[in-house]
Amino acid sequence: MDINVRPLRDKDLDWADLVLTGGMITQQLGAVEVIRRAHARGKPVAVGGPDATSQPQVYEEADFIVAGEGEASVPLLVHAWESGQRSGRLRPEGPRPNLRTSPVPRFDLVRLGDYLYPGVQFSRGCCHDCEFCDIAARFGRPPRCKSPKQLLRELGVLRKAGHHGHVDIVDDNLIGHRPAAKAMLEALAGWLEKEGHPFSFSAQVTLSLAQDEELLALCRRCGLRYLFIGIETPDPDLLLGADKPQNASLDVRACVKRLNESGMMVLGGFILGFDREKPGAGKAVAACVEGARIGTAMAGLLTSLPDTRMDARLIHEKRLLVREKGAAIRPGESDQMTGGLNFIPLRPRLEILREYRELLLRLYAPSAFFKRVRGFLAWFRSCGKYRPRITLLPRLAWMVATTTFSYLLRPGDFPHFALTVASGLFRGTDAFAMAMMQSMFYLHLDKQTRHVVEHLDRQIQDVEKLGEEGYNAKRGAFIHRP
Repeated sequence: MDINVRPLRDKDLDWADLVLTGGMITQQLGAVEVIRRAHARGKPVAVGGPDATSQPQVYEEADFIVAGEGEASVPLLVHAWESGQRSGRLRPEGPRPNLRTSPVPRFDLVRLGDYLYPGVQFSRGCCHDCEFCDIAARFGRPPRCKSPKQLLRELGVLRKAGHHGHVDIVDDNLIGHRPAAKAMLEALAGWLEKEGHPFSFSAQVTLSLAQDEELLALCRRCGLRYLFIGIETPDPDLLLGADKPQNASLDVRACVKRLNESGMMVLGGFILGFDREKPGAGKAVAACVEGARIGTAMAGLLTSLPDTRMDARLIHEKRLLVREKGAAIRPGESDQMTGGLNFIPLRPRLEILREYRELLLRLYAPSAFFKRVRGFLAWFRSCGKYRPRITLLPRLAWMVATTTFSYLLRPGDFPHFALTVASGLFRGTDAFAMAMMQSMFYLHLDKQTRHVVEHLDRQIQDVEKLGEEGYNAKRGAFIHRP
């Protein structure tokens, strides 16, 4: 039951013997609500996933708190339940699971029609250990990988289930173990050629992909179209200070251009709030995004996550703002845009918030966004592999029609949209699809920007009114996480 798609009903809870919920930090409030609703119906609840593993104190209302990765933790829960246990704290012992024993996901339990695309996973973990990132601490380094045959088996199951089109490879860094990634992509390319290229793909990678000719060629053969890359900042000193040296010597514009020319669109992640940051960092990020022609640039505020080295350092320095023990996140502060800077920054908070506000408004002004998309289209060279089935054409036509209609209702934005779509159409079918996709993104990104700016305005007013010390006291207390 995905409550992003349809509501959770009382009769769904009444049907169950045991209710299972959980997820990441962004699902925290929803998971707590599910626990309370289930208990109100007299049902026991097990909660698991990354957030329950890192912050079990938030979920103390649950009957079972299940830590760790599912391959190792779910059997513990099943055994406990079948042996008559009705509560407990379960955590696997021993090494992390070997992904080569991981079962094929139960895609048959999912209504695939509810989604634009499904996800598959090849590896867990990362070869890097950036101070602010929890992936290496949570999943280890180097990455653990499935076999290429496992991934192909999962894709075969998806195809038999009727899916045709986009698939997201959800690995936090697909190329974190390059020999394994190359072997998998080689096998995937052969399978796709044999099967007539039923899928195109998106993935998360590091910027260094642009420097690896062999990997680039394999990604092109496999039809990778969308890449999320954590660029973070164009300032090499900040990258070194955050233990992300792999980006420090790279030319962001040149790397992104190379990826675009290889048939891939980059969605970039950027951060404000690093300790060594200087005034004007927001303008530097904006200039980097514009120079690299990145349409969708996801800019956030630095956030200290549980289990990171940054978290441990800030606790030691007594700079971490921690909520009262067991308290869930505040409504509306469930991500790094609205809930970031959960610590005392070294430069004035007010300065960072104002720069962040200015950055968002600059990046997502319609003229600026669509100008970047047209710049990307000028660099883009299609790999030309995937073609949609005829049965998908009505759905795609409906998406184009509804997107166009949405812009007709936005007369200020329509000229930018029309010019961009025309630019894509002039460059071919794939470029047109990319132009339409980014135009669809913008309908969300514009709304998101307005929401975040409203939230920032309230934060700025609070800091101006209370002062930085008063705001920090309101936001949290200097206590260690359990």
